[in-house]
Amino acid sequence: MAFSRETRLRRFGSGTCRVPAPDSLSAPPLAPLSRARGRGWGLPPERHTRMLHIEIPGRETLELRHLVCDFNGTLACDGVFLDDVPERLAQLGQSLDLHILTAGTHGGLDIAKERLVAAFQAAGVAATPHWQPIATGTDKAAYVVQLGAKQVIAVGNGANDALMLQQATLSIAILGLEGLARAAADAAMIVCPSPLAALDLLLHSKRLIATLRL
Repeated sequence: MAFSRETRLRRFGSGTCRVPAPDSLSAPPLAPLSRARGRGWGLPPERHTRMLHIEIPGRETLELRHLVCDFNGTLACDGVFLDDVPERLAQLGQSLDLHILTAGTHGGLDIAKERLVAAFQAAGVAATPHWQPIATGTDKAAYVVQLGAKQVIAVGNGANDALMLQQATLSIAILGLEGLARAAADAAMIVCPSPLAALDLLLHSKRLIATLRL
């Protein structure tokens, strides 16, 4: 993969990762947070009773509260959840607030929402997944900032996910059935071959620690 001559330095705790900035991606300014609230996203109230705590040697301890995921191409294909993804999300729902951002391109969201709620209920998780109708990369990034980027894990695969992957303190790109945009791959800290592999990094944190330790 050919990288541009200039690279972007990303701060992750006390460590620094050098991430290539793709020529095709120019980051527009994020929407002011007051404007983000005005877009009707209905951000949930802050809750501090649940958290994913991960200590990575050589880096600042992660205290994560929000899992922000793209839907199509990341968790789903053609508007349908990939097998076992709702159940993995329900497991993570015991520790994290789940936010799914989608433009609803393929439709079928009502069925997907019902399936996810059923998985949460079966796992005994009282929390409610948050679905947000967001299409543009700038809006996705602003949503992450509004939540508090230092507490966010972002997962995506598309070019319009790159900006939110840059903003989140932990970012994972998915190489799935719909492919992986170069901009998203360059912006992420980790690339996984499937959503299950990505979610399992969080459920089995020693895998994540082994990948990111310095």
